[in-house]
Amino acid sequence: MWRRAENPRVGGSIPSLAIAVSPAPLRSFASAPRRGWRLVILAGAIAAAGACSDDSVAGPPAANGLQGLVDSLARAWNVPGLVVAVRHSGEEPSLVASGRADLATGRAMAPRDRFRVGSLTKPMVATVILQLADESRLSLDDSLARFLPGLLPDGDRLTLRQLLNHTSGIADYLDNPGFVDAVIANPARVWTPQELIAIANGMPRSFSPGAAGRWEYSNTNYLLLGLVAESAGDAPITALLEARVFAPLNMTSTYLGTSTSLVAPFAQGYADLNPLQRNVAVGTLVSPTTAGAAGAVVSTAGDLLRFVEALAAGELVSSASQTARLTTVPASRARYPGDAFDFEYGLGVLVGDGWIGHNGAIPGYETEAYAKAGVGSIVVLVNTSTAEFAVLPIAILLRDRTFGRQGVTGS
Repeated sequence: MWRRAENPRVGGSIPSLAIAVSPAPLRSFASAPRRGWRLVILAGAIAAAGACSDDSVAGPPAANGLQGLVDSLARAWNVPGLVVAVRHSGEEPSLVASGRADLATGRAMAPRDRFRVGSLTKPMVATVILQLADESRLSLDDSLARFLPGLLPDGDRLTLRQLLNHTSGIADYLDNPGFVDAVIANPARVWTPQELIAIANGMPRSFSPGAAGRWEYSNTNYLLLGLVAESAGDAPITALLEARVFAPLNMTSTYLGTSTSLVAPFAQGYADLNPLQRNVAVGTLVSPTTAGAAGAVVSTAGDLLRFVEALAAGELVSSASQTARLTTVPASRARYPGDAFDFEYGLGVLVGDGWIGHNGAIPGYETEAYAKAGVGSIVVLVNTSTAEFAVLPIAILLRDRTFGRQGVTGS
């Protein structure tokens, strides 16, 4: 959802916050093809993690060796804390934690600690939309204007499918410097989706809706989908997510955040604001309303493991909707540095070599969560914002060491 700035900005009542809340937002998957310099950094970072001298990161971990591997990765990446959940298909899950949930008190991280999960919110919102389609309350090819007339001038040309798979061409409000300045000046300010959408509407479109061969990740798409879900589902998005996703999957520690505070127990999120201000607590500083239906969910590793497994299995939607969900946009194809296969974007999900899930970032937190039918599932949560998006190479290494050759088709 967000990323740290490479160049700190100056100005505002909390100027150093500009690193944690940056005009160059992390777009999860989308940043890979658009920012080539990050590929080089990540490739080197993955190699460094793989070459860590600790014996616990040499070779596939045994079931009782996961803790040692996670501890080594937390040290190698110098993160405050790390929670990992993995499950081999048909087996019980393993959840381990490393480091600190709160640096001020010294409280150790625990597997049940809650994190802000950023754009992992998107497949949850997409699931609600697909359920409403299954109930004939909407069609994926309906126009935005059917549910939100007049909100966007070209709403009659925009379809829900284009919002779901990021082929709408709508700008990302996070790219607006004025918005960033406003958040820096008042991090706790509460924003409405309509305010954020209006910011994006004042920015140039990247391309015409559904233009051939075009794709661009935009958080604005999911703010719009949250409002569509409320219109078609006759309830607030918070209630729709609870009734349609969280409760059916027994995700009892998960909710859509609306406050700077978090329900305990939670991992405080940290960021290095400048060379003199490191590991500053930002997880309870920035209002999650800056993310809304695009990235404001709070959850745990165990709950997210259940979610991505259901996501991969299509448990909450019809088979037709699951097929639609997994139909990807070729123009979105990209390969993470150090990975063995490409990912493409579907309807609120990343799909690569049978692995289905999403990643996310929001000030103080980074997340990865994926599942592959017949193989297993993995969730990685980090309570810091890093320049390298450290959760990604950590997740790749953990996945490969945990699942080995069975995790890659044809290997």
